[in-house]
Amino acid sequence: ATQSAEGTALVAAVNLLNFVVGNIGATVKFDRPLSFDGVASFAQFKTHIDAMAAGDVGLLLVHGANPAYATPKWAGFADAAAKVPFKVSFTGVLDETAELCDLILPSTHALESWGDAESAGGVYSLQQASMRPVTVFDARPVGDVLIALGKAAGFGAAWPDAYFDYLQNRWKPLHARFGAGRDFETFWLDAVKMGGVWEDAASPAVRWLGAPAFAAPQYAGAGDFSLLVAPSSHLHDGRGANKPWLQETPDMTAKAVWGSWAEVHPETAAKLGVKNGDALEVATDGAKV
Repeated sequence: ATQSAEGTALVAAVNLLNFVVGNIGATVKFDRPLSFDGVASFAQFKTHIDAMAAGDVGLLLVHGANPAYATPKWAGFADAAAKVPFKVSFTGVLDETAELCDLILPSTHALESWGDAESAGGVYSLQQASMRPVTVFDARPVGDVLIALGKAAGFGAAWPDAYFDYLQNRWKPLHARFGAGRDFETFWLDAVKMGGVWEDAASPAVRWLGAPAFAAPQYAGAGDFSLLVAPSSHLHDGRGANKPWLQETPDMTAKAVWGSWAEVHPETAAKLGVKNGDALEVATDGAKV
């Protein structure tokens, strides 16, 4: 609790100092807020899970996500997905969601694919393929597959045949705004070279509201100890655990590889008779590992 209070005071002091000396808007800017306009909230996603559970969804396409792993069990994604007649996973790995699907269409890696994103206000980024797709796996860009499926289903006759062409068409309105007299081909090559295009964004008004306040943690369950789970700097919440090169990279602090560890205060460890290197079982009301 002391460390949390000191950390909060330090953050407040730094922000106040920047505010007083006039750094806000000069060296400390708030004109590039992250853009989450295209991201659904969990509440919105839960409505889709409920629709699947009710039998109102006939086709499920999953790409770039693993909801069977990432959503809490109480959300019921796996049970709801079982009510969907046909499920397709666009993936490069056999993850928990792919195991639930009827069809797996291997997709190319991000390093093999073109794409774009508006990740922050006024920033339009281009994702350039940095290598040719590895043909031995017969993986294809998801965009190409969706275009082919649409054409085979009898709609999208005016669509281009490849996602790359579709992507370039999406950037023609940006060419009209940022072209500065250049033809589209020159504008496109310049955008690819620079990683995209960007524009000045208006900085919101900033005022001092005082030091932030944090709610005290709520403890639940039986036992004398509290479990604090923190994301790994390498594997995050576990979604990177299927990458051997990440598993075999030593953690910067614990130096551990191919496994997890529990951090226990030395005095507590002595009372429990636990020594560094011992195998531990950590159990909560929900699960144990």
